[in-house]
Amino acid sequence: MAIARDAAGRLVMVKTAPGGAGADRLRHEAAALRAAAGAGCVDLEEVVEERDGGVRLVTAWVGGGSL
Repeated sequence: MAIARDAAGRLVMVKTAPGGAGADRLRHEAAALRAAAGAGCVDLEEVVEERDGGVRLVTAWVGGGSL
């Protein structure tokens, strides 16, 4: 995971996974975020399918401490 800035300068969280099971987990997470969209759920900004089968999941940055 990494914190980055999107094109508009907002902070975002970027999760990456190489192809295989890790990429499948991120795809599943993206589907869950789409289904749960709304108040109380982090905004899904983008899902990037890499040429090598990997996936990048970009969500809004939610600051704060550990749960």
